Amino acid sequence: CGGAIFVVGLAVTAVDVWFNEALVPYTERRASQVMDAATGKRSYDGFLTYRSDDGARQWLFKTFTDRDEQTDVVLKTVWTRSMLDQLLFRNGRIDREAVRRYFPEQAETMLKLPDAELERTVVRELNGRMTDLVIDHAVYDFKTKTWHFKKGRVTSFDRGTAGLGGSAGTSIMHDEVPFESMDFAAAVVPESPIDIGNAVKDKEELPTFTIGKILRNNPELADRAKRIYRTIFFYRIAFPWSCFLAVFLGIPLATKNERTGSLMAIITAVLIIVVYLVTAQIFLVLGKNGTLNPAFAGLAPTVAFVLYGIGRIYYDRN
Repeated sequence: CGGAIFVVGLAVTAVDVWFNEALVPYTERRASQVMDAATGKRSYDGFLTYRSDDGARQWLFKTFTDRDEQTDVVLKTVWTRSMLDQLLFRNGRIDREAVRRYFPEQAETMLKLPDAELERTVVRELNGRMTDLVIDHAVYDFKTKTWHFKKGRVTSFDRGTAGLGGSAGTSIMHDEVPFESMDFAAAVVPESPIDIGNAVKDKEELPTFTIGKILRNNPELADRAKRIYRTIFFYRIAFPWSCFLAVFLGIPLATKNERTGSLMAIITAVLIIVVYLVTAQIFLVLGKNGTLNPAFAGLAPTVAFVLYGIGRIYYDRN
Protein backbone atom coordinates (compact mmCIF):
# COMPACT_ATOMS: atom_id res chain seq x y z
CA CYS A 1 0.00 0.00 0.00
CA GLY A 2 2.90 2.34 0.67
CA GLY A 3 4.52 1.76 -2.71
CA ALA A 4 2.71 4.62 -4.43
CA ILE A 5 3.63 6.95 -1.58
CA PHE A 6 7.30 6.05 -1.99
CA VAL A 7 7.08 6.89 -5.70
CA VAL A 8 5.55 10.29 -4.88
CA GLY A 9 8.30 10.88 -2.32
CA LEU A 10 10.97 10.18 -4.95
CA ALA A 11 9.21 12.45 -7.45
CA VAL A 12 9.03 15.32 -4.97
CA THR A 13 12.73 14.81 -4.15
CA ALA A 14 13.61 15.04 -7.86
CA VAL A 15 11.52 18.21 -8.25
CA ASP A 16 13.24 19.72 -5.20
CA VAL A 17 16.68 19.03 -6.68
CA TRP A 18 15.71 20.56 -10.04
CA PHE A 19 14.10 23.56 -8.36
CA ASN A 20 17.12 24.42 -6.20
CA GLU A 21 19.90 23.50 -8.61
CA ALA A 22 18.53 24.67 -11.96
CA LEU A 23 15.40 26.80 -11.77
CA VAL A 24 16.24 29.11 -8.85
CA PRO A 25 19.82 30.01 -10.01
CA TYR A 26 18.56 30.69 -13.54
CA THR A 27 15.61 32.84 -12.44
CA GLU A 28 17.79 34.78 -9.97
CA ARG A 29 20.28 35.55 -12.74
CA ARG A 30 17.54 36.58 -15.17
CA ALA A 31 15.83 38.71 -12.51
CA SER A 32 19.12 40.49 -11.86
CA GLN A 33 19.55 41.15 -15.58
CA VAL A 34 15.99 42.51 -15.90
CA MET A 35 16.56 44.76 -12.88
CA ASP A 36 19.83 46.04 -14.33
CA ALA A 37 18.13 46.84 -17.65
CA ALA A 38 15.20 48.57 -15.96
CA THR A 39 17.24 50.70 -13.55
CA GLY A 40 20.35 51.24 -15.64
CA LYS A 41 22.51 49.91 -12.80
CA ARG A 42 24.80 46.93 -12.61
CA SER A 43 24.49 43.87 -10.38
CA TYR A 44 27.90 44.51 -8.83
CA ASP A 45 28.75 48.07 -7.92
CA GLY A 46 32.33 49.11 -7.45
CA PHE A 47 35.65 47.54 -8.39
CA LEU A 48 35.71 43.74 -8.64
CA THR A 49 38.77 41.51 -8.86
CA TYR A 50 38.91 37.83 -9.78
CA ARG A 51 41.85 35.43 -9.86
CA SER A 52 41.49 32.47 -12.22
CA ASP A 53 41.38 28.89 -10.96
CA ASP A 54 44.83 28.14 -12.40
CA GLY A 55 46.35 31.35 -11.03
CA ALA A 56 47.43 32.48 -14.52
CA ARG A 57 45.02 35.41 -14.85
CA GLN A 58 43.76 38.22 -12.68
CA TRP A 59 40.74 40.21 -13.82
CA LEU A 60 39.90 43.73 -12.67
CA PHE A 61 36.44 45.09 -13.52
CA LYS A 62 35.51 48.70 -12.98
CA THR A 63 31.85 47.65 -12.94
CA PHE A 64 31.04 43.96 -13.33
CA THR A 65 27.90 42.25 -14.61
CA ASP A 66 27.29 38.53 -15.10
CA ARG A 67 25.85 39.24 -18.54
CA ASP A 68 27.89 38.81 -21.71
CA GLU A 69 29.21 42.39 -22.02
CA GLN A 70 31.81 44.14 -19.86
CA THR A 71 33.46 47.55 -20.14
CA ASP A 72 36.69 48.95 -18.70
CA VAL A 73 38.41 45.65 -17.96
CA VAL A 74 42.04 44.97 -17.03
CA LEU A 75 43.36 41.44 -17.52
CA LYS A 76 46.74 40.63 -15.96
CA THR A 77 48.03 37.48 -17.60
CA VAL A 78 50.94 36.02 -19.58
CA TRP A 79 51.62 35.94 -23.29
CA THR A 80 50.26 32.83 -24.98
CA ARG A 81 50.70 31.46 -28.48
CA SER A 82 47.16 32.61 -29.25
CA MET A 83 48.07 36.21 -28.38
CA LEU A 84 51.24 36.01 -30.44
CA ASP A 85 49.36 34.74 -33.47
CA GLN A 86 46.80 37.53 -33.25
CA LEU A 87 49.09 40.47 -32.42
CA LEU A 88 52.44 39.73 -34.07
CA PHE A 89 51.58 37.53 -37.03
CA ARG A 90 49.70 38.31 -40.23
CA ASN A 91 48.57 35.49 -42.52
CA GLY A 92 50.87 33.08 -40.72
CA ARG A 93 53.99 35.26 -41.12
CA ILE A 94 55.74 37.49 -38.61
CA ASP A 95 54.64 41.15 -38.76
CA ARG A 96 57.85 43.17 -38.75
CA GLU A 97 56.10 46.44 -37.95
CA ALA A 98 54.57 44.81 -34.89
CA VAL A 99 58.06 43.70 -33.82
CA ARG A 100 59.10 47.36 -33.78
CA ARG A 101 56.26 48.21 -31.40
CA TYR A 102 56.82 45.32 -28.98
CA PHE A 103 60.65 45.37 -29.05
CA PRO A 104 61.52 49.09 -29.36
CA GLU A 105 65.07 48.68 -28.02
CA GLN A 106 65.93 45.45 -29.83
CA ALA A 107 64.04 46.01 -33.05
CA GLU A 108 66.97 47.11 -35.23
CA THR A 109 68.98 44.01 -34.39
CA MET A 110 66.04 41.60 -34.49
CA LEU A 111 64.74 42.83 -37.85
CA LYS A 112 68.02 41.84 -39.52
CA LEU A 113 67.13 38.19 -38.88
CA PRO A 114 65.36 36.08 -41.52
CA ASP A 115 61.65 35.43 -40.90
CA ALA A 116 62.03 31.91 -39.48
CA GLU A 117 64.69 32.93 -36.96
CA LEU A 118 62.87 36.17 -36.12
CA GLU A 119 59.71 34.18 -35.42
CA ARG A 120 61.54 31.84 -33.06
CA THR A 121 63.14 34.79 -31.27
CA VAL A 122 59.83 36.62 -30.81
CA VAL A 123 58.09 33.49 -29.49
CA ARG A 124 61.00 32.77 -27.13
CA GLU A 125 61.06 36.33 -25.80
CA LEU A 126 57.31 36.85 -25.31
CA ASN A 127 55.77 33.45 -24.64
CA GLY A 128 55.03 33.24 -20.89
CA ARG A 129 56.01 36.86 -20.18
CA MET A 130 53.77 38.92 -17.89
CA THR A 131 51.44 41.35 -19.62
CA ASP A 132 48.55 43.70 -18.87
CA LEU A 133 45.60 43.99 -21.24
CA VAL A 134 43.51 47.13 -20.80
CA ILE A 135 40.24 46.43 -22.61
CA ASP A 136 37.56 48.99 -23.45
CA HIS A 137 34.90 46.43 -24.37
CA ALA A 138 34.82 42.69 -23.62
CA VAL A 139 32.05 40.39 -24.86
CA TYR A 140 31.62 36.74 -23.86
CA ASP A 141 29.91 34.38 -26.32
CA PHE A 142 28.12 31.77 -24.19
CA LYS A 143 27.53 29.52 -27.22
CA THR A 144 31.15 29.24 -28.33
CA LYS A 145 32.59 29.97 -24.84
CA THR A 146 34.87 32.61 -26.31
CA TRP A 147 35.93 36.04 -25.03
CA HIS A 148 36.00 38.81 -27.66
CA PHE A 149 38.09 41.86 -26.73
CA LYS A 150 37.49 45.05 -28.70
CA LYS A 151 39.81 48.05 -28.57
CA GLY A 152 42.50 47.72 -25.97
CA ARG A 153 46.14 48.24 -25.09
CA VAL A 154 48.94 45.78 -24.31
CA THR A 155 51.83 46.35 -21.91
CA SER A 156 54.53 43.70 -21.35
CA PHE A 157 56.97 43.44 -18.45
CA ASP A 158 60.49 42.14 -17.94
CA ARG A 159 60.64 38.54 -16.81
CA GLY A 160 60.75 37.87 -13.06
CA THR A 161 60.06 41.46 -12.02
CA ALA A 162 56.27 41.63 -12.30
CA GLY A 163 53.71 39.11 -11.13
CA LEU A 164 49.96 38.93 -10.86
CA GLY A 165 50.11 40.12 -7.28
CA GLY A 166 53.11 42.43 -7.60
CA SER A 167 53.85 45.91 -8.83
CA ALA A 168 55.08 46.52 -12.34
CA GLY A 169 57.59 49.10 -11.09
CA THR A 170 59.80 50.37 -13.90
CA SER A 171 60.06 47.02 -15.64
CA ILE A 172 57.86 47.93 -18.59
CA MET A 173 59.22 46.35 -21.75
CA HIS A 174 57.43 48.69 -24.16
CA ASP A 175 54.85 51.47 -24.19
CA GLU A 176 51.18 50.59 -24.48
CA VAL A 177 50.47 49.00 -27.87
CA PRO A 178 46.87 49.40 -29.05
CA PHE A 179 44.91 46.58 -30.68
CA GLU A 180 41.52 46.53 -32.39
CA SER A 181 40.34 43.05 -31.43
CA MET A 182 41.50 39.82 -29.89
CA ASP A 183 39.73 36.51 -29.12
CA PHE A 184 40.34 34.00 -26.34
CA ALA A 185 38.81 30.53 -26.64
CA ALA A 186 37.84 28.43 -23.62
CA ALA A 187 41.06 26.44 -23.90
CA VAL A 188 43.02 29.64 -23.12
CA VAL A 189 40.57 31.53 -20.86
CA PRO A 190 37.98 29.04 -19.51
CA GLU A 191 36.22 31.32 -16.99
CA SER A 192 32.92 32.93 -18.00
CA PRO A 193 31.15 35.96 -16.45
CA ILE A 194 28.97 33.50 -14.51
CA ASP A 195 32.07 31.78 -13.08
CA ILE A 196 33.50 35.16 -12.07
CA GLY A 197 30.20 36.23 -10.51
CA ASN A 198 29.92 32.96 -8.57
CA ALA A 199 33.37 33.51 -7.09
CA VAL A 200 32.21 36.65 -5.25
CA LYS A 201 28.83 35.33 -4.13
CA ASP A 202 28.16 34.02 -0.66
CA LYS A 203 28.87 30.28 -0.53
CA GLU A 204 25.34 29.56 0.70
CA GLU A 205 23.90 31.09 -2.48
CA LEU A 206 25.80 28.86 -4.90
CA PRO A 207 24.18 25.81 -6.54
CA THR A 208 25.60 22.44 -5.53
CA PHE A 209 27.11 21.73 -8.96
CA THR A 210 28.86 25.11 -8.92
CA ILE A 211 30.38 24.29 -5.52
CA GLY A 212 31.53 20.94 -6.92
CA LYS A 213 33.14 22.71 -9.87
CA ILE A 214 34.94 25.16 -7.55
CA LEU A 215 36.33 22.27 -5.47
CA ARG A 216 37.38 20.36 -8.59
CA ASN A 217 39.12 23.33 -10.23
CA ASN A 218 40.80 24.71 -7.10
CA PRO A 219 42.99 22.00 -5.53
CA GLU A 220 45.05 24.71 -3.80
CA LEU A 221 42.02 26.29 -2.14
CA ALA A 222 42.60 27.37 1.47
CA ASP A 223 41.73 24.64 3.98
CA ARG A 224 39.04 26.68 5.71
CA ALA A 225 37.31 27.60 2.44
CA LYS A 226 37.63 24.02 1.18
CA ARG A 227 36.09 22.69 4.41
CA ILE A 228 33.13 25.06 4.16
CA TYR A 229 32.53 24.27 0.49
CA ARG A 230 32.69 20.52 1.10
CA THR A 231 30.33 20.65 4.07
CA ILE A 232 27.77 22.66 2.11
CA PHE A 233 28.22 20.36 -0.89
CA PHE A 234 27.42 17.17 1.04
CA TYR A 235 24.64 18.88 2.97
CA ARG A 236 23.02 19.98 -0.29
CA ILE A 237 23.25 16.44 -1.68
CA ALA A 238 21.54 14.98 1.39
CA PHE A 239 18.93 17.59 2.27
CA PRO A 240 16.51 17.09 -0.70
CA TRP A 241 16.07 13.53 0.53
CA SER A 242 14.20 14.95 3.51
CA CYS A 243 11.13 14.71 1.23
CA PHE A 244 11.71 10.97 1.00
CA LEU A 245 12.48 10.89 4.71
CA ALA A 246 8.98 12.19 5.41
CA VAL A 247 7.57 9.10 3.67
CA PHE A 248 9.72 6.74 5.71
CA LEU A 249 8.55 8.41 8.90
CA GLY A 250 4.95 8.94 7.85
CA ILE A 251 4.06 5.34 6.99
CA PRO A 252 5.05 3.76 10.34
CA LEU A 253 3.43 6.63 12.24
CA ALA A 254 0.20 6.17 10.27
CA THR A 255 0.09 2.51 11.29
CA LYS A 256 0.10 3.27 15.01
CA ASN A 257 -2.59 1.64 17.09
CA GLU A 258 -5.83 3.61 16.78
CA ARG A 259 -6.03 3.97 20.57
CA THR A 260 -3.13 6.44 20.47
CA GLY A 261 -5.14 8.69 18.16
CA SER A 262 -4.19 10.57 15.01
CA LEU A 263 -3.29 13.72 16.97
CA MET A 264 -0.45 11.95 18.73
CA ALA A 265 0.85 10.64 15.39
CA ILE A 266 0.88 14.19 13.98
CA ILE A 267 2.64 15.57 17.06
CA THR A 268 5.24 12.79 16.89
CA ALA A 269 5.86 13.42 13.19
CA VAL A 270 6.32 17.17 13.74
CA LEU A 271 8.73 16.58 16.62
CA ILE A 272 10.82 14.12 14.60
CA ILE A 273 11.08 16.52 11.66
CA VAL A 274 12.03 19.40 13.99
CA VAL A 275 14.73 17.26 15.62
CA TYR A 276 16.00 16.29 12.15
CA LEU A 277 16.19 19.91 10.95
CA VAL A 278 17.91 21.10 14.12
CA THR A 279 20.37 18.20 14.01
CA ALA A 280 21.18 18.87 10.35
CA GLN A 281 21.90 22.54 11.08
CA ILE A 282 24.11 21.70 14.07
CA PHE A 283 26.10 19.21 12.01
CA LEU A 284 26.40 21.81 9.24
CA VAL A 285 27.99 24.29 11.64
CA LEU A 286 30.29 21.64 13.11
CA GLY A 287 31.41 20.63 9.63
CA LYS A 288 32.17 24.21 8.61
CA ASN A 289 34.32 24.91 11.66
CA GLY A 290 36.24 21.65 11.30
CA THR A 291 34.88 19.79 14.31
CA LEU A 292 33.38 17.09 12.08
CA ASN A 293 34.44 15.65 8.75
CA PRO A 294 32.60 17.59 5.97
CA ALA A 295 31.12 14.44 4.36
CA PHE A 296 29.97 13.08 7.70
CA ALA A 297 28.53 16.43 8.78
CA GLY A 298 26.59 16.87 5.56
CA LEU A 299 25.28 13.33 5.12
CA ALA A 300 24.97 11.80 8.60
CA PRO A 301 21.69 13.39 9.84
CA THR A 302 19.73 12.47 6.71
CA VAL A 303 21.20 8.97 6.49
CA ALA A 304 20.53 8.36 10.19
CA PHE A 305 16.89 9.45 10.03
CA VAL A 306 16.26 7.48 6.82
CA LEU A 307 17.68 4.37 8.52
CA TYR A 308 15.46 5.11 11.50
CA GLY A 309 12.42 5.26 9.20
CA ILE A 310 13.39 2.00 7.50
CA GLY A 311 13.78 0.38 10.90
CA ARG A 312 10.34 1.58 11.99
CA ILE A 313 8.74 0.16 8.83
CA TYR A 314 10.48 -3.18 9.33
CA TYR A 315 9.43 -3.26 12.99
CA ASP A 316 5.78 -2.44 12.21
CA ARG A 317 5.57 -5.07 9.48
CA ASN A 318 6.74 -7.71 11.88
